[in-house]
Amino acid sequence: MQTLLESLNEKFSQTEDVIGRGDDGSGGDSSDSIPSRSKELKKLRSLLKSKGRQLTGDSLYIAGTPGTGKSLTVKTLLRNISKNKDWMTVYINCMDLKDPSNIYIEIYKKLKKTKSTTKSKDKCFEGIKEIVTKDKMIFLVLDEVDFLISKYSSILYDLYECPYIKDSKLFLIGIANTLDLVYKCLPTLAKKGIEPTVIEFKAYTSEQICEIIKYRIEQTISDLGIEDEGFSDKIIEPDTLNFLCAKVAANGDIRKALQIVRRMITEKFESLGLDQDNNDDECTISFEGEHLFTLDDLSQIISDTFDNQTVQNIKTLPVQAKVILLSVFRTKQNLKISTLYKAYISVCKSVYLSVLSLTEFGDVLNSITPTGLMDIIGNDEQIVIHFSTEDIKEGLSNQHIFQNLLDTL
Repeated sequence: MQTLLESLNEKFSQTEDVIGRGDDGSGGDSSDSIPSRSKELKKLRSLLKSKGRQLTGDSLYIAGTPGTGKSLTVKTLLRNISKNKDWMTVYINCMDLKDPSNIYIEIYKKLKKTKSTTKSKDKCFEGIKEIVTKDKMIFLVLDEVDFLISKYSSILYDLYECPYIKDSKLFLIGIANTLDLVYKCLPTLAKKGIEPTVIEFKAYTSEQICEIIKYRIEQTISDLGIEDEGFSDKIIEPDTLNFLCAKVAANGDIRKALQIVRRMITEKFESLGLDQDNNDDECTISFEGEHLFTLDDLSQIISDTFDNQTVQNIKTLPVQAKVILLSVFRTKQNLKISTLYKAYISVCKSVYLSVLSLTEFGDVLNSITPTGLMDIIGNDEQIVIHFSTEDIKEGLSNQHIFQNLLDTL
């Protein structure tokens, strides 16, 4: 039993699911696949393969809610592309930039394969434009590109123009959690005739979540060398699995499903008096009963996970909306739009995020109210909140960019 549980826990703790490993280096003929994202992977693979062979620049914008496999899909392709000596791959997570305005410098350093440079931002940008016109095909991925929207949108315009300058061999891929870039930035690019291709990653369906969980279970059974073909079906009772997937499919974040399975494993350890850190117990894979996990194992976990809808609402908000919620606790005066906006500016600066205009701020604020997290009352625009410091801490616990602020609450 312990061996089985440990193996399952390890498999469900992995952040990636990739089937196979292509080694042809073409970026197009590999056998790599991703459970429930085969269509998106195939489309991207075909597009990148075509542009790579033609040595022509182009751009792409990938959008989808968190936990829908966007980054994993692109990283899977990059692994194959990087094997081609005539192609170069660069990956930058914009969320990791202390100052988003320095992105030209970061890109330039990656392209030059150097850890530092004395060049200014403008000189780095000129250097980028020169490098992308040379012989090597370059695939540049900007993940969490939402962080460049608004104050730094001019940077996005400039970057998205790079694939279309004369002799450019740059394929630019932007990845974001929302379609904001499409609505705010792309119209300007479209007028110049350089609108990027848009691919939206839809939230995982219940069936797709089920496929991913089954895949991880099957991989665990295979790794353990268990030859019983029906053994994987005994791990989670079918009705229990369907119930779990249906609940998680409400927001389509596969990470939530994996988290719930890990918690079931942990609680199974505890209920059987096993120690996850103890490797001295007898290694067995057998268990009593028809299934290892049943609805009895899942019910309380589901209740704990989804009953606090306030926390769930916070987790699903865009980044700028989360900043607004954090700003509430930096406002000592009466909570109004004007005072909240001042606090919001302060928070943005402290985490190196772009600051929305007052009009844009109002739009985001209005998008929060339907969630029930806050209300705007009366002509004096008084704000009433319906969440606590505990809610905000839990809702933002996995976002390291806010960690220092959360520690002060």
